[in-house]
Amino acid sequence: MNNDEKLELYFKEAQEIIPSIKFSSSLYFGDGNNNKAEIEFSIGNKIIESLFKSIETSEYIHYTNLQSFIEILNSSKIRMHNCANLNDPREIEYGLQEFGLELTPSIIEEFKRNHFIFSACNYGISLPEDFSMWRFYGDNGKGIGIIFEIENGEEDYQNHGIHIGNVQYGNNNDKMKLLKQFFEFHFNFNLKHNLFSSQIPTLFPLMSSFFKKEIWQIENEFRIVANCKLQNDFYPIENSIKNNCNSFLKETIKSTLNKKGEIVSYLELPIKSINNNKLSILCPKILIKEIKIGYDVSSKVKESILRLTKQIGTEKLGYDIQYSDSIFK
Repeated sequence: MNNDEKLELYFKEAQEIIPSIKFSSSLYFGDGNNNKAEIEFSIGNKIIESLFKSIETSEYIHYTNLQSFIEILNSSKIRMHNCANLNDPREIEYGLQEFGLELTPSIIEEFKRNHFIFSACNYGISLPEDFSMWRFYGDNGKGIGIIFEIENGEEDYQNHGIHIGNVQYGNNNDKMKLLKQFFEFHFNFNLKHNLFSSQIPTLFPLMSSFFKKEIWQIENEFRIVANCKLQNDFYPIENSIKNNCNSFLKETIKSTLNKKGEIVSYLELPIKSINNNKLSILCPKILIKEIKIGYDVSSKVKESILRLTKQIGTEKLGYDIQYSDSIFK
């Protein structure tokens, strides 16, 4: 069996496990019979949405402090930080290890640096505000809960390397079991056919970014995730073969210092506003529906919040933002 036949067999058997999986390219390198294949999965894969997207809710709540809320309004953007700047020190690493991938710390750090995430919590009638999330992320009730929805369907932006879905917790859920089956197939196929190089396809760490340990389950987290390979902390790799980053987001990359004085990078995702009402299909159309005012916000501060929100909302976003007090008020 030659390499082309092996690849055809691999694709067929992989899609028997996960029918929605797609492949965008394969590349041979080497000499003679020692040719190896580097396989890449399509960034337009529906596997992420088919596995992780919830159909129960289309609204999400992002808890933050007052300063960050006003910054979001002024800029009409939300930030997607790379995984090197998130609370969980085992971002991406946990999933990859559960899938059976034992990687060096330097490779794990590279994956963390190249994956960017915006987090919120699922929200709705059956998923109301969470007191613990107010404490952890909403400045102990002195901040804001931003309720937003995504207007366009994933069939648009998912084809450009942006994926959304719910985080899965622990290693005993159906999603984890399915992907373990896929990874076991992948490794066993390569062991038998000696086809693939040691290159890790982009899809593998991307899928891993939707898994966390059970200790984080209280967050009921929803994520927007994008991959953008950086040649250092500041600039994306320009070679399109090596970097399938969303072409819109790639132009927004910025870097800053975190509280520890470490360099961290982030991408900027636009919010639907008067200036970008015709957002490209390259990114989700995010609309701020309402804000929840923290349960420990004083009447005087609340008045200032509402004045600024009305002024900035009208000028920057082009619409009035509805508000209500937290249910814990």
